[in-house]
Amino acid sequence: MNRLPTEVHTYLESHTTLALSTRDGEGHPAVAPLFYALLPQGDLVFISSPHTEHVRNVVHHPLVALAVYREGQEWQWIQGLQARGWAYELPPEMHREAWDAYVQKFPCLRDLFDTAVPSVQQLRAALADARWYAIRLTWVRIIDNRVAFGHKKEWQRSEEGSWVQIR
Repeated sequence: MNRLPTEVHTYLESHTTLALSTRDGEGHPAVAPLFYALLPQGDLVFISSPHTEHVRNVVHHPLVALAVYREGQEWQWIQGLQARGWAYELPPEMHREAWDAYVQKFPCLRDLFDTAVPSVQQLRAALADARWYAIRLTWVRIIDNRVAFGHKKEWQRSEEGSWVQIR
């Protein structure tokens, strides 16, 4: 199991939402904000309907880009993670692992199937046809203006699956 570089793992664990960039069959770009969690091997996992634009896009073009960032108003505090990778639908034998990772990151989901709260019922209904998807990262850049303006570190996954810092 080739885990993410520590700095990348720590950054991803400290955030909850990514902006996923895909492209449709004609090459038009699209972006979708998604909640995510990390699987033990470092893939990012999310749950979504197969009818959404971003899922329809990755079925035809699985190479994606994403960004995770801290929102702010001052350039000195800009921090972010940019990445590329391959999106795929999780096989059924990984669904439990995905659910466990999601509940760990989003504890409010623990009671998803045990409550009659109307907002929870709405979420439960929305997830009825949802499926689990994941992104296997192949390249990552972290930007941190707190260190210096434009400070960057980059990693690339080798063909063997290990991570190599390239910048």
